[in-house]
Amino acid sequence: ELSSFQLMDVTQSPHIAVHLMLEPDHLDVHTDLEEYRQAKANIFAFQKPGDTAVYYEADDRTVRVAKQSAATTKIPYNRNSQNPDCVRVEKDHIVYLKKPVVALSSIALVGSHMLDNICAAVAVTYNLIKNKHVYTTVLQNFTGLEHRLQPVGKKDGVTFIDDSISTIPSTAIAAIRAFSEPKILILGGSDKGNEFDDLAVEIAESNVEQVILLGQMSDKIALSLNNAGYTNFTSAKSLNDAVSLAARTAKNGSIVLLSPACASFDMFTSYKDRGNQFKEAVENL
Repeated sequence: ELSSFQLMDVTQSPHIAVHLMLEPDHLDVHTDLEEYRQAKANIFAFQKPGDTAVYYEADDRTVRVAKQSAATTKIPYNRNSQNPDCVRVEKDHIVYLKKPVVALSSIALVGSHMLDNICAAVAVTYNLIKNKHVYTTVLQNFTGLEHRLQPVGKKDGVTFIDDSISTIPSTAIAAIRAFSEPKILILGGSDKGNEFDDLAVEIAESNVEQVILLGQMSDKIALSLNNAGYTNFTSAKSLNDAVSLAARTAKNGSIVLLSPACASFDMFTSYKDRGNQFKEAVENL
């Protein structure tokens, strides 16, 4: 994986390169979204004929970047696509070139957005592996990365989910949509230059029963929540306090979700530190 910082001054592109959907990020460092977009575009910019470009079909900006690649092989992916050339979901399978690759029932990962990630992985690897049984074996056992929608404990019928790696609003939206259960959401952290209006609307229209705000961006998030007509939020001084408050408020069968939508550097050394402290707070309940 290459960040926008690494891609800004590269002079080569990978033989097989993947461009996921483009979401605003690191706007505290980049001049604007266009500079961020151009940095990301370098993943394809120096490809040659004989290379492969994999891209997210549902994002017009990503499609434009893919068209600029000199790669002979270009593979789109999008779980909701009707394009037969696209790696996509059809009925109860992920399919590639009309061939079923893996049954959805074999996938252990949580969240419909993960299907797009799997489609991208299939696009990259299918012509290399040439053995679709590998996908079933892997996806039955792979439950995800640490700090990404990771269950870390259960108390009095309440499940605690660590999604500390969520540092932008769009990943918090994906986390909210990943669970049908009622949720208490812990939000906030340090500034990355993002706006929270879309996230606030998602919260207002979902079954998030309470938001607990934490850190530097609390006031900005609170303003967006108010503007979206959502008022059931409060603030906590520390992550320990947030976990304790959530545990007291949550009902049997609900989820306490740490998905901050912000960076961690106001109160923690990294998102990993934040996630580990969340786990410790849950263990101490």
